[in-house]
Amino acid sequence: MSSRDEAERLDALARYAILDTPDNPAYDRIVRIVRMVAQSTGSQAALMALSDAEWIWIKAQYGCDLARLSRRGLLCDTTRSRASLDVVEDLRAHGEFARHPLALEDRFRFYAAAPLETRDGHRLGSLCLLDRRRRAFPEASRRALLDFAALLVELLELRRSAVETVAGLRQALDRLSDGIGRDELVTLCAWSKRIRIADEWLTFEEFLERRFDARVSHGMHPDVADSLREDLRRDS
Repeated sequence: MSSRDEAERLDALARYAILDTPDNPAYDRIVRIVRMVAQSTGSQAALMALSDAEWIWIKAQYGCDLARLSRRGLLCDTTRSRASLDVVEDLRAHGEFARHPLALEDRFRFYAAAPLETRDGHRLGSLCLLDRRRRAFPEASRRALLDFAALLVELLELRRSAVETVAGLRQALDRLSDGIGRDELVTLCAWSKRIRIADEWLTFEEFLERRFDARVSHGMHPDVADSLREDLRRDS
């Protein structure tokens, strides 16, 4: 990866505002997904890892106890340059990873990871499975891992959307005195939810963009994300 590509990747990661942050209810959903992917594939451990310039940050995990790790030579960092799923059935028999601490300490032998890739092609990290025994990884488990990784990316997109929306609304409120006066009534259509400005009806997005110069991004309600997760679990 070129230095320019890495810089763009780090800029993309920063927009999600998720590294080195305290736990919150949104992470509970991520932890549940990580637990589900381990259980559905028969793996002893699973984790969600995000890579910044120097560290691998473990934002959710099941069956292991890790916080952050140096990026150099670590397994979860390799998926940033892989096309799709990365599977190592026996770490100690694999030349690239035979002397990795996880293998040398006899903590884990099996490793599989799916990249967490944004819509614009930036690899933020990976969703990893680990096992203390050497094992095969059937096609059904591979598909499940990729599906769960896609769902995690959707949750990250929701977080990014929320962060950007809050920032835009704060900027809009700061400029409120230059837009709509505090005593001015705004007409809102109860059916279409459009807003009337003068003789023009605007969508809420158009209203924010035109009156407050706010950048608008769309996300997914948590209930919808939970429903999607249930669908994926039933289909896996």
